[in-house]
Amino acid sequence: MTPRGSPFRALLLLLLLDMAIGLWLKLHKPEALPLFVVVNAPTVGVLGFFWPLLPKDTTDRLGVRLAEALSSTASSRVLLLLGGCLFVASLLLASIRVELLDSDTATTIHIVRGSQGALSGEAPVADSFRLNRLNSPTSKVLPIPPWGQSVWLYSPTHVLFRDGRLMPWLPLHLQYPGDFAPMAVVAALPRSRLMSRLLHGELRLSLRERDGGPVLASRVLDTAGTMIAFLRPSRITAEDSAKWHAKLNTMLNPANDSAQAENVALVLRRWLATTWVPTARPLRQGDTLFWEVRSTKDTSTVKTGRVVLDAPLVDLDLKF
Repeated sequence: MTPRGSPFRALLLLLLLDMAIGLWLKLHKPEALPLFVVVNAPTVGVLGFFWPLLPKDTTDRLGVRLAEALSSTASSRVLLLLGGCLFVASLLLASIRVELLDSDTATTIHIVRGSQGALSGEAPVADSFRLNRLNSPTSKVLPIPPWGQSVWLYSPTHVLFRDGRLMPWLPLHLQYPGDFAPMAVVAALPRSRLMSRLLHGELRLSLRERDGGPVLASRVLDTAGTMIAFLRPSRITAEDSAKWHAKLNTMLNPANDSAQAENVALVLRRWLATTWVPTARPLRQGDTLFWEVRSTKDTSTVKTGRVVLDAPLVDLDLKF
């Protein structure tokens, strides 16, 4: 019995399908590629080893049946349909690959869809993963629209310097912390002369991208220190407390007036009783932001200024 057609078309489709799957895994999920090879190679290798050991009439009969199956139009159509489905699926998936530069670092990376600048509230995390020296680099595959999607990533201390773009067949490669910027916290510290107005809720502080730009954070000030940050800040360190105490000590006169010293101690306790105000997007070290204080009674502007985020914790002295 001879086959009615040639099996080479189906064999070529199988080869192309196998190569395409291997290429996609190499680009988006390299750690899964060895498993794919391990599954493929023994199948072909074992078949090639045992095939010559079979009786000739058996190999002839199996060869003819295999050739008939591969020569049929239905086989080619099934392979074309399977390849088309896998290609469409590949247009709906993309990957992020993060490599750790510092082997002593261990952190959690969060992935957020969209743009940092388009946030209006809490950032919905699409996926999270641990990153350390044992699993670096790590790849994450995410569903996307065929035209791509913007994403950004952050850890408890760093945020992606600029938004990334996920595209089909184009993996996004990042290095941590090389492609990330350290995050900053703004500490709004009201001086004692403002306490009476703050007790009555007369002042509102707003932090903006630029003068007249989008509001990143806004809150009616109270007598406590206001910590403005994307994530809830950790407790005030002893170094920060000492720095604030030294800052307040500049208010003392040379005679070291005891009443003034008590006032400094009172204000310091209030500063340490911090209130967290979340920002619409992460605050990156190196940013320059615009701040304004307005009256809650008539919305008139009381004071404006700029703050440069040049440290993990930046003091914004409210002493007008």
